[in-house]
Amino acid sequence: MRKKKVLIVVPSNKGTIALCSLNIYTALQRVEDVNVKCVLIHKSLGGFKEFEDCEWFIDHVSSGVQRLGIAIRQIVWLRKIKKVFSPDITISTLFSCSTINVLSGRKDLKIGIFHSPHQQVKSVGKVAYIYTLLIYNFIYPFLDKLYCVSNEVKRTILESFPFIPTKKVEVVYNIHNTDRLFTLSADALNDNEKKIFENPVILYCGRLDKNKAPERILKAFGESNLLEKSYHLVYIGADTDHLWNGLEKMANQMGVIENVHYWGRQENPYKYMRRAKVLVSCSISEGLPGVLIESLFLNTPVISTNSSEGVWEILNCVENYNPRLESYYITENGVITSNIGDDKINISNLKWALEYVDSLKYENVPFRFVDNVLPGNVIHKLIRIR
Repeated sequence: MRKKKVLIVVPSNKGTIALCSLNIYTALQRVEDVNVKCVLIHKSLGGFKEFEDCEWFIDHVSSGVQRLGIAIRQIVWLRKIKKVFSPDITISTLFSCSTINVLSGRKDLKIGIFHSPHQQVKSVGKVAYIYTLLIYNFIYPFLDKLYCVSNEVKRTILESFPFIPTKKVEVVYNIHNTDRLFTLSADALNDNEKKIFENPVILYCGRLDKNKAPERILKAFGESNLLEKSYHLVYIGADTDHLWNGLEKMANQMGVIENVHYWGRQENPYKYMRRAKVLVSCSISEGLPGVLIESLFLNTPVISTNSSEGVWEILNCVENYNPRLESYYITENGVITSNIGDDKINISNLKWALEYVDSLKYENVPFRFVDNVLPGNVIHKLIRIR
């Protein structure tokens, strides 16, 4: 029996999208009747070592007028790869990869994976937003399938592009490699980390950028009664928007600096997740926050702002998604708090949630969303024969 050939086009070897793509790549490598190849657009130092042997296009990102020339060369490059490998299916993540997937032609089934609600592109400004939508309108209809990582992402795709047939757009959740997760979570802490984790720890795991609003949890922590209980707040993640200096000053002014730590980007965040009292996501907007899924796999409860419908999906809420939540919503795996225009209210609700979680013991709480993200279940949906 001939093996099905699957080509995966990944934007980079580093970051959240790279990890999602790596999980797909790893899962497909374990499928007997699949021959999988992975290629990268951009490769940088410090990326996932599993991508080391993958073919890549260029090791830097240019700007300005050079982008058009590079885009054309990327299309030619991918077309040559497709000609040699002859894939039955090509999976692309993010718009940039889906663009060259479509424009490289060939007769393969073209699948685009979408991670964020489309309204997020409005933040780039009105002119850029209209320009972006025009490009989207040209590219998306030529994808054979548009797989969305949450119901909210699916809904916004269909609302933004009503001419795309509904049957083309489906929800396929991100794969999570549980074996890798549990193995890495057992790694030992260094002496300094051990000292901090002798106390209860609130963990922030993600980039320090404006959308993820890391100052919210610092303010809530400073206003809570958790300092009296020897809690520490630990930030891990790249400081992409150079926010740490401001957070450090704020912590100093609040008198909590001794209990607030920034450990930068970590190759293995799971050893901290496993040992934390609670993981907090305080973003303004998200798609399907993978960090919540990872934390719950490790039996660590979560607090999340109401940043997307995906949060409600992960936490298996009994009630329907409420985008106008003004207080908080308690679930068996944690708490969802408000994400409205008044940040004083949001921070007050985060403070309440921190103190609420402190009062509870979370032990072996069932994680009901788990079947949606297990490799075998996702791969079955992802590469169905047309």
